[in-house]
Amino acid sequence: MKRAYVTIKNFIEIIVKRYSSGNVSDSAAVLAFYTLLSIFPIFFII
Repeated sequence: MKRAYVTIKNFIEIIVKRYSSGNVSDSAAVLAFYTLLSIFPIFFII
């Protein structure tokens, strides 16, 4: 049981480190912003 806990803990630590080093939240915000900007002109066409 303890080994599984340590494995899960290490996995979560790796995910958090890669999330912070990859600027995932910044990339997601930029992607959402440009998606909204690209979808909005479609309403004028329709």
